[in-house]
Amino acid sequence: MYHWDRTLGPLSRAVVLPDAPQTNQRVLISNSGGRIICLGAFDEVANASDPMFIVAGAEESLTDFTIEPEGQDDVCEERLAVGSGIVTGVRTRAGIYISTDEAKYLMQEDAIDVFRITKISEGNASIGPNAMIEVDGTVYEMSQYKFMTFDGVVDELPCEVWQDVFAETVDNAPNPHVLDRSQLDKVYCWYNEKFSEIWWHYPSAGGSGENDRYVVYNKQERCWYFGSIDRTSARAPGPSYQLPFAFQSGGTFYLHESGVNDDVSPMSCHAESHDQQLGEGKNELQVSRAVPDLSRFLGSISLFLKAKTWPRDSAYKVKGPYLITTTTRKKGVKIKGRQIAVRFESSTLGDDWRLGDWTFYAGEDSEGA
Repeated sequence: MYHWDRTLGPLSRAVVLPDAPQTNQRVLISNSGGRIICLGAFDEVANASDPMFIVAGAEESLTDFTIEPEGQDDVCEERLAVGSGIVTGVRTRAGIYISTDEAKYLMQEDAIDVFRITKISEGNASIGPNAMIEVDGTVYEMSQYKFMTFDGVVDELPCEVWQDVFAETVDNAPNPHVLDRSQLDKVYCWYNEKFSEIWWHYPSAGGSGENDRYVVYNKQERCWYFGSIDRTSARAPGPSYQLPFAFQSGGTFYLHESGVNDDVSPMSCHAESHDQQLGEGKNELQVSRAVPDLSRFLGSISLFLKAKTWPRDSAYKVKGPYLITTTTRKKGVKIKGRQIAVRFESSTLGDDWRLGDWTFYAGEDSEGA
């Protein structure tokens, strides 16, 4: 553990805290702000690193990490019971939320025992040391095969794009976008406050071993999206930067959400929906009209409609492009299928648009079979 004293100026070096545990998996500050909490800490009695051992130093101290023989102390030591190692932990309003590789614990400050540590669930361990984040009182985390939340209760976060992240195969073919399980420690989570987005960057099985994919949960819209980008870590805006920033695997530093260009080059962009169907998909759906709604619009948009008669069809039937301009009030379209998806594309580089709530006129076609 290192300590940097900002009163010594920006050119001063961080120094090792000699009395702190020699090794740690993760270091946090208590909710009160006065205690250093070491997860997976070095056990001085056993003289060995212990991945399940927790040490909480004395209040407002950089030197006191040892329990006195009399037991009347301000230091806490405890070894967790379930699991072989602590994966990570974050500070929440309920206490310190900790994930081992087999269970979840809650560490709460206590007037008698310094800290009270309670096991709250087993299974669904966090996938890596940086795969968890607390946002507005709720913890969001990527576990081995699903996404989880904690807001006082551990619960699964339903994910509409689950198969793109976790499924080994899609349509009987290997999924190149699936999480690379040999590189789980590289998964990185951060929060983009501007758009209420929780991002997970992860390495894919079809990649180079570095983070090349992302999956995002928009907690305001309660929807998911995913894609490709090379980012090893990222941070939300703060005092130094008013924009989110991130690092590429090659070491390049990027500011995000700065305009609509890719550095200095205009971008082509698209948005595509999931497949939609009527009820359980018994009858086909026929779409006849689209009514545009955009909250920001410069340039033009190409609208495509994609349909399948049966879910296992090898390819979509595609209609379009239907050109949408700033003067388009409605657009006649025509497509039929049991499952229908909508895709929006920039017509030219540099088009700037943001979708609103579009309306599509559609009816049931009972003779579609």
